[in-house]
Amino acid sequence: MGLPARASDDDRAAASVRLRNALLDGRLALPEFEQRVELALRSRTVRDLDGLLADLPERTEVVPQLASWSRRSLALAVDHVLLVPLLLLIGLVSVPAAVLAAPVLALGYFTIAHGGRSGRSIGERACGIAVRSDPHRSGVARRATYGQAFGRAVMLYLFGGLSFMGVGAINFLWPLWDVKRQAWHDKVAGTIVVRADALDLDRGRWLRRLRRWLRGPGSRGTAQLFENRLPFPPVPPA
Repeated sequence: MGLPARASDDDRAAASVRLRNALLDGRLALPEFEQRVELALRSRTVRDLDGLLADLPERTEVVPQLASWSRRSLALAVDHVLLVPLLLLIGLVSVPAAVLAAPVLALGYFTIAHGGRSGRSIGERACGIAVRSDPHRSGVARRATYGQAFGRAVMLYLFGGLSFMGVGAINFLWPLWDVKRQAWHDKVAGTIVVRADALDLDRGRWLRRLRRWLRGPGSRGTAQLFENRLPFPPVPPA
């Protein structure tokens, strides 16, 4: 019987990445993840590594289709058209307040939209696109964090403020020839913009919440609603 194959540094690194993916997917708790990573880094053979990964499935990443420049541009225009009326209402009360509220409102809007579960603003929902973390930079395709969303919004307006130097126009047009269709603010924040039709976004979530709210706190549960739709009467309680 031959000796077990020795594990290389690349083998241990690959095992650590797979364990990290399992942690992000919720398959491992943090204490167990830390214990397994420590054992993986100390493993001497491939058999030892296989034992640490035996109960974890292989992760297959599906890279969504990148959003086109036209969709990105249209979504950005729609979002700003929606923000303008609100600023005009504030300006009717106080023009200085509207000037001060403009950056706060814009940064807050895009931070909440892109850092949320769907990663989409109203304009991006209309155009069928979403912001995601760059898998080539973070090592895993996932939703953007609120930190990434805030940094992306800050750099968007920072580059836009340098339009007198041509920086804003270059940043705006950069996705046309970029390999990953990223603008400069995407590269700084580590994000990409993808087509949303290939993502699992649970599109009926807000509609279900609205229906529950309309039914009120005293309404019956979902299970009872489906029970009443059965082709036979419900079984009376014992």
